[in-house]
Amino acid sequence: MLRIICACIFAVGLFAGATPAIANVEQAADRNLNEVEWNAEAEAESISEEIEEEEANRRVALRTSKRQNRNKVRRGYAPPTVNVTVTPSPEEEMEELEEDSISPTIENHNTINLGGLNPAQVAYPGAREVVPVEVTSRPLEGSQLAQVDSSTQVLTASETMSDGSELYLIPMVGTTAFVGRWNDHIKNNYTFGLIVEKPLSERLSIEVEGSYGKSYITYSNFLHSFNQFTVAGNGKYYLGTGMLQPYVGAGIVGTYFQNMTGGPLAPYNYNHWLGSGQLIAGGDVVVTKDVSVGVRGAYVRPLFNKPGTLHNGVFSAPGFEESAAINSSYVKLMGAVKVAL
Repeated sequence: MLRIICACIFAVGLFAGATPAIANVEQAADRNLNEVEWNAEAEAESISEEIEEEEANRRVALRTSKRQNRNKVRRGYAPPTVNVTVTPSPEEEMEELEEDSISPTIENHNTINLGGLNPAQVAYPGAREVVPVEVTSRPLEGSQLAQVDSSTQVLTASETMSDGSELYLIPMVGTTAFVGRWNDHIKNNYTFGLIVEKPLSERLSIEVEGSYGKSYITYSNFLHSFNQFTVAGNGKYYLGTGMLQPYVGAGIVGTYFQNMTGGPLAPYNYNHWLGSGQLIAGGDVVVTKDVSVGVRGAYVRPLFNKPGTLHNGVFSAPGFEESAAINSSYVKLMGAVKVAL
């Protein structure tokens, strides 16, 4: 009996001594668990911040690329075709479809055509595999407008302006004015013109020009009308290639004067071909990709096959007055519309 009582007393003492130790173990376990949870939350927040920063950088790069492409389209450049191949995971593809961002068609390998990007490594968010960009340049037939897919915001086409494969048609209307003494004696009713322009490079082009004008000449109480037909070949250099495109140029002009006379004392009619040189200057303002409007001026000076006259001016000898007029320089001021063919 005594042994039983002693054993019970010993067990009670042992239990009382072990209780604080058990409590300490439980408290330590709770602290470790809280520390693990806190570390997990901190790591999750850090990962979330990194993802948001990468997303912001991607959007900035996309806006910069699209802005550069629009500038090239306005200037008429032909940006190279950039092919980017990426391989996303199926889970990441589904996440991309739910976001309002760039998302290629769900395939094992997707090709994104981004015109105008620099050779670099390009990837969209969520892509696991990134491959170097393959840049290729190819001549395009005609003019193509850069198009943007509204559902994916991916540029899918590019444009060319000065690759030498297109032409521009430029109708003109304006007036002609003779310089010197004949300015007060010749009045131009109207002048129409048409130009076909072919770019050779970004800034240099050649053109064939034709025009027709009707004018009236009066002197010594004598009045009649005459016609001017011109054909010219010009070279033109653009000083700018943006929205405003100023240019200068020069060329050789052939002018056919029709229905000229020998004056009031010898009213016979004759026609005459005159060779001249011209300087041109003007500017175009881009309205759309294929249409520009502008103003064009030309100074034309006779050079060869000039008709004979005793002396120049209004007071030339009788019968030579209109020969003196043909030998006079003149200027043309025209409004123009430039249309891509």
